[in-house]
Amino acid sequence: MRQLLYPKGCLPLLLSKNGQSQVRVRFGVGRTMSLRKIITRQFEHPRGILGRVVGFVLASRGSNSLRNRWTVDLLALSGDERVLEIGCGPGVALELCLSAAVGVHAVGIDHSALMIAKAAKRNRAAVKSGRLKLYEGPVDALPVGTPLFDKAFSNNVIQFLDDKQGFVTKDYGTKHL
Repeated sequence: MRQLLYPKGCLPLLLSKNGQSQVRVRFGVGRTMSLRKIITRQFEHPRGILGRVVGFVLASRGSNSLRNRWTVDLLALSGDERVLEIGCGPGVALELCLSAAVGVHAVGIDHSALMIAKAAKRNRAAVKSGRLKLYEGPVDALPVGTPLFDKAFSNNVIQFLDDKQGFVTKDYGTKHL
């Protein structure tokens, strides 16, 4: 029998609703959350052991690889451009941007310290050479005086935002072409 590990203070509950089993996790007295919601929250803000699993999925899942490659292809990077990725996760798309042309410089921002660490590890040579800068926090946390970007993009982020229209229409320090 396999043993499942749960966060300290959590107790798994197996429930059946209309003949369908579902796993819920109890947090303290009276608070429960479905396993699906726990996993979804990890994709929104990866951390801890489950966050490491999320990082692996984001870096290796075929659909994510295709989406990242497609997005970077649409950017049509030709060199000497500054690119911003909002919600850079483990840095897969940043790696593709930096390999698209020698002169590309990129900035990745993510509110997960775990994902920033994974992106830094994946792109350590670019970080060391200064072609890549990584920041933890919301996009508004970019340092004052950050140079303008030629292009900005995001994958796997908008589904977690309340103000989707505001996110799409916001000027993220891009040059007006």
